[in-house]
Amino acid sequence: MSMSATNDKKAVIIGAGQTGRGFTARMVASSDYRISFIDTSEELVSQLNEDGAYTIHYYNKGLPPVRIANVSAYLAGTEEAVEEVATSRLTFTAIGESNLPTLVELLVKASLLRKGLGIHGPLNVITCENGTAPGNVLRKALKAANSSVESDIIIAESAIFCTTVNLSETRLDILSENYPELPYDGEVLTGDLGIPCLVPTERFPLLLQRKIFTYNCISACVTYLGAFKAYDIYAEAANDPDVSYLLDRLAEPLNQALSVKLGFDLEDQHQFSKRAVAKFSDYTIVDYVDKNARDVARKLGPTDRLIAPAQMILETGGDPSVLALVIAAALHYAKREREASTTASTSTEEFDFAAVLMKWSGLSSEHPLMPRVTHYYDELEQIGRGSGKDWTKLIGGI
Repeated sequence: MSMSATNDKKAVIIGAGQTGRGFTARMVASSDYRISFIDTSEELVSQLNEDGAYTIHYYNKGLPPVRIANVSAYLAGTEEAVEEVATSRLTFTAIGESNLPTLVELLVKASLLRKGLGIHGPLNVITCENGTAPGNVLRKALKAANSSVESDIIIAESAIFCTTVNLSETRLDILSENYPELPYDGEVLTGDLGIPCLVPTERFPLLLQRKIFTYNCISACVTYLGAFKAYDIYAEAANDPDVSYLLDRLAEPLNQALSVKLGFDLEDQHQFSKRAVAKFSDYTIVDYVDKNARDVARKLGPTDRLIAPAQMILETGGDPSVLALVIAAALHYAKREREASTTASTSTEEFDFAAVLMKWSGLSSEHPLMPRVTHYYDELEQIGRGSGKDWTKLIGGI
């Protein structure tokens, strides 16, 4: 389906967090689109409306900052939010893949209002989420709601490669990597969007899987291994000798599996993964281990960044030991989160990591990953958390 030029150059970004405010907005603002945000945080909505602008600063201090001006914001669930989406030319989501079903009511109301206002053309939605199939998640939610407007909403996926963090001691400013473009599914959303840095891409579902199973997979390795070694700064974790060694050991089986399963040239895939490692090891890109470690359950899901690549490695005859170790480290992180929670502090229930993993990942107790993960979970338990621990024996056999 093609996009119809409807009203003016107005874009709505649902989710005014670090990705929405720090990357998506920069892409959209580069072509003089008027930007409005929708968010569930009353405080954030108030701050955006009070200030009306904020600044994106780059890790590379030699680049001039970008001012995002004349913005407005609306609280999710309000009629004003519905009207903004209904009258927008483009709507972007940046709320997390698992939260996309919460948008069904908003999108249905906006689509119906759009028709009532006589605005021609479908409601165009671009997901900006770190997930393997956010478009499908949203489409299934719309279908489950038995919506009559499902065919009037086009949902295209995009791939986020840019790192962004909130800039401390400011209300709204963002610190960002200078990533110049946003690739999106050009076979779903066709026509000229009027934003040159939005790049239409063919075979997009494969690109998104490749990104999640390479960049996000390697990121998870750095994150959970780094968390177990008690690192706070992300690049410091990536440059730890043990973590660096394990990333090197992962490269061959991971790239071989993705080349076979997704159909990418092996050498090109090797270079793709090397760029990911180089990015995560770059000390000038400020990021934090805990920020990347959140939502362990989703990241240990059957189609996400650790379980799916490990399964591919097994199916192509490779050794999934590195990912089994990372999965074990992720479970230790989940255990620490549980122990730190208010509800768990009064509970005597023991953390059954195997049961948790099977619940989140869908793996059976007989799956070949299970004994590997169990072995590394126990090994990590014996070593103990901390940066000064000797991992020689742990990683010697990998």
